[in-house]
Amino acid sequence: MTFPIDETALEAPLSRRKFLKWSALAGAGALASSSFIGRALGRGTPAARPSTGVLATSAAMFSLAEKPFDHLKAGLEGFSAAQLEQHLGLYRNYVAQVAKSAARLDELQAAAQWDAMRDVFLKQSYAINGALLHDWYFSALGGSQRAPGPLASERITRDFGDFARFEASLKAAGAAMRGWVVTGVSLSDGKLRHYGMDAHDVGVPLGVFPILALDVYEHAYMIDFGTRRASYLDAFWRNLDWAVIESRLRAAAAQR
Repeated sequence: MTFPIDETALEAPLSRRKFLKWSALAGAGALASSSFIGRALGRGTPAARPSTGVLATSAAMFSLAEKPFDHLKAGLEGFSAAQLEQHLGLYRNYVAQVAKSAARLDELQAAAQWDAMRDVFLKQSYAINGALLHDWYFSALGGSQRAPGPLASERITRDFGDFARFEASLKAAGAAMRGWVVTGVSLSDGKLRHYGMDAHDVGVPLGVFPILALDVYEHAYMIDFGTRRASYLDAFWRNLDWAVIESRLRAAAAQR
C-alpha cells in the first residue's frame, strides 16, 4: 500500500497524532509494502515506479475521509434507497468515530488514564476498520463494467481455476461468516484469496492488499432481503464494478 507521505515529516520526530493514525491503519490488516519500505529493508530499488493511476488507487483506498456514495441509491439492481441509506449511515458514523478517537486519546494520555486509553485504542481500530471496509464495499458497486478485466481474468483463473469457482467460493464465504469477507492479494505469495472475518476486528488478515469487501452483517441486507442472505449475495455479485476491481489488482501488483 502506498500512503501519501509528507517528506518533511520524515526529517523530524512524528507527531503523536500522526503516529496514532498510522499505527491504527496498520490494524486494518490490509497493509502492503511500498517501494519506500522495500528500499529500507534492503530489497533494492524497484525497476519501475508505480504509475500515477496505481498510486491514486492506493491513496484513495486507504483514505479515511468520508466519500460520497449517495449516487448508489438510484443505481443498484435489487437494492432500495432505504436499505442503502441505512447502510451508508453506519459508514458515516465510523468515519466520525475515527476523527473523535484521536482527540480523546490525547486527553487520556495527558491524564495518564491507561485503562480508559486502552479501551479507546480498541474502539479506534474497530472504527478505522469499519470505515475502510465499508468504503471498499460501496466503491466497488455500481459502474458499467460487469465483466472482469484482463488482469482479474488471469488471476482468478490462476488462483481459483475459473470464474464460476471464484463466484461460488466468494458466496460460500459470505454464507459462512458473521461480518465480512475480504478478497485480497497476499503479499507473501501474490495469490488471490478470500478471507473471512466475524467482525471488523476479528479475523483481520495482515499482509493482504484488499481487492473486494463483502459485508454480510444483517444491516447490509435485512430491509430488502429479510433473512434471505443468498439472494443478497446474488444481488451483490450482479452489481460489482469490475473496473474498480481491476484497478485494485493493478495496485496490489505494484506492492510486490
